[in-house]
Amino acid sequence: MLEAWVYETAARLMFGPITGLSEVRRELLDASALGAHTSVLEVGCGPGSLTRAMLDRGAHVTAVDASRAMLSAARRRAPEATFHLGDVLTFAPDGEFDVIVASFILHELPPAELPGLVARFANRLAPHGRVVLVDHAMPTSGTMRSVWGSVLRLVETPTIAGWLALEPATLLTKAGLGVRDDRHLAGGRARLIVGGR
Repeated sequence: MLEAWVYETAARLMFGPITGLSEVRRELLDASALGAHTSVLEVGCGPGSLTRAMLDRGAHVTAVDASRAMLSAARRRAPEATFHLGDVLTFAPDGEFDVIVASFILHELPPAELPGLVARFANRLAPHGRVVLVDHAMPTSGTMRSVWGSVLRLVETPTIAGWLALEPATLLTKAGLGVRDDRHLAGGRARLIVGGR
């Protein structure tokens, strides 16, 4: 339980001072174009805050996370979802999904694994489906860029440097998906990218 609380508190503190984590999540939800009976695969669901929000928009959510503590919190928050304990790099879901969401998880993975992972996402998309990625980004202004870079190096895993060095939109195009949306959120500290067929 403590792990989930620490995660949520840290996320709120990191994004709260400018536009807030709730604004980032709202943008992600809107970009996902969720509706009644939309099938969603959520990769790295954490404590289930986003899972709950997607269910509230009528989606059917299948979620995976590698942490038992996070899944325990997510199950309490969103009991209608289907949860799986597993490594997102090797998890092989059944069926196709209208939407696949990866929210603040890709920066925690080895950069060399990301093209294969996003290609697997593309292979699980239903016709006209979409992949929605949101993760850390670097603001363009000097002072904010320097401060945010220091914050990320302090609180995130060492793989954050590899994530920030790559161009996330190319993960989608190399997987055969067109980029439908690409924008910065939270004063440039997060980036939302949507890919589809």
